[in-house]
Amino acid sequence: MENVELLKSTVKGLSLRYGALKKINTLLTEAGSSHEFLDSILALITDMFSAEAGAVILSNGSEEMKVEVFRAGLPYEKEIKAKEKIESITFKPEETPIKHMTDGGLITVVSENKDATASYRKTAGKYLGGIKNTAAAAIRTKDSVVGLIEIYNFPSFSEEKKESFASVGGQVGVTLEIYRRLEGLRKRAKVMREITSITEAISEPKHLDSVLDMIIENMLDFFRAEGCSIFLKDSEGNIEFAAVSGEKKETLSGQKINSGEGVVGWSIEKDKPVIVRNTKEDERFSPRVDESTGMKTGSIICVPLKVLNEVTGAIEAVRGDPSFPFNEEDLGLLIIIASHASLAIDKARMYTMKDRWLKSVVELLTRALDSKDSRYPGHSGKVRKYTLLMAEELNLDQQDRHCLDIAAAVKDVGKLSTPDSIMEKKEKLSDDEWEKLRQYPVKSVEIIETMEDFDSVIPIIKYHCENYDGTGYPHKLKGEEIPRLSRILSVADAFAAMTSDRPYRKALPVSKAREEIAKQKGKEFDPEAVDALLRALDKENPGG
Repeated sequence: MENVELLKSTVKGLSLRYGALKKINTLLTEAGSSHEFLDSILALITDMFSAEAGAVILSNGSEEMKVEVFRAGLPYEKEIKAKEKIESITFKPEETPIKHMTDGGLITVVSENKDATASYRKTAGKYLGGIKNTAAAAIRTKDSVVGLIEIYNFPSFSEEKKESFASVGGQVGVTLEIYRRLEGLRKRAKVMREITSITEAISEPKHLDSVLDMIIENMLDFFRAEGCSIFLKDSEGNIEFAAVSGEKKETLSGQKINSGEGVVGWSIEKDKPVIVRNTKEDERFSPRVDESTGMKTGSIICVPLKVLNEVTGAIEAVRGDPSFPFNEEDLGLLIIIASHASLAIDKARMYTMKDRWLKSVVELLTRALDSKDSRYPGHSGKVRKYTLLMAEELNLDQQDRHCLDIAAAVKDVGKLSTPDSIMEKKEKLSDDEWEKLRQYPVKSVEIIETMEDFDSVIPIIKYHCENYDGTGYPHKLKGEEIPRLSRILSVADAFAAMTSDRPYRKALPVSKAREEIAKQKGKEFDPEAVDALLRALDKENPGG
């Protein structure tokens, strides 16, 4: 009979252990952050042993131990306060039985309240109404003991429970080691995704603002930061907020900081990456921005941005709570990101400058066209308006919108070489004159081909007079043989012409012009482009 009871007890203990180990392994795939992972494990263990509360305590890599997670079955507000007070408490290893466990002696230590002398236990006791007993099991990895699991205020512990608790502690150690490796892989994968997105910004021409916003938005999630900013030097060496995340974006964007001011100023001036775990304890921190915005900065990482060994600015991430500080690993990852971001930002700056130059050229050409073509004053401006409305409807990307806008503005530049006798004629043009005028797309391309940085708009202009049914000019292309942006431009061009006065006729009312465009759907015009224009007009003038 005694053997039967022993067998039952053994089976029960094994079942308890097996169920716990299975659940612990399941948590590997379910948990997000390491804190969530450990909190879930602690919830499982306190439930298994019917404990009122528990803590996971780990070595912090130095000569101290730290409470990583505390959990108790307290009312919500009280539980939150208890966690805030107890989690992150540090203390000497000798306040725990970890030395005995490390030396291979004890597997589970069960103590009465008189042994609860450690600071974190005293604090826990205040919230629990006293600690009656404690049990501690080592968290063992393959190579060493890295911490403890402790539970408080539980029913009596049998030898089987002691062994089960020790077994669970060992499994937590193994699982924690696997989790940390997985977390490292996940973090490396996130780094690669972040770098890939920045690399795409380098390879694809983008405006500076969109590149800056993309970088800081990705960083917010990546570093679990409450704010991210990018600072750039202007032509005079001043340092300004070039991009800011969150609700303070409007307040801070464009504001300047003084040379050497704050952590950012120090990082730029010294050309050094910097980590500030607690701003209250670091004299480099300047509270000026916090005071002007009502922000609360607790921890900062900041890295200079450099191009060809010249510091061009800095990138930073901030957290409000100094009890959740950035660490060396975070700083190392930001250094990697900053090296790629520097190139993306530099290229975007050059692209933005080039774009401004292109726009100034486009404006000059538009004015020249308006002065040359007195028959169609302001025509290119109207075409640009309708192409951009259609681009919005068709959800075109920024690059296509940019190319379409430039093409709409300069598509008629070939008319500069058309004889004045045709351009200034008030009467209806003869067939011969029309034929000469219809050569302007070819002439436009010939002119634009001589100019740098207009390559992407040449196909749009070259084929914008082609018809969807193949009856257009100059190449008689049909359907999707015609570039999509050319098909969009064709509809916008025709609608702008119909709704403008001509020497030989009055402008059509918008309603009549809509009818004419709709009639040519699938004939002269691309159906997709026609539908986009009609939807855009409905939005611009609902019910009109």
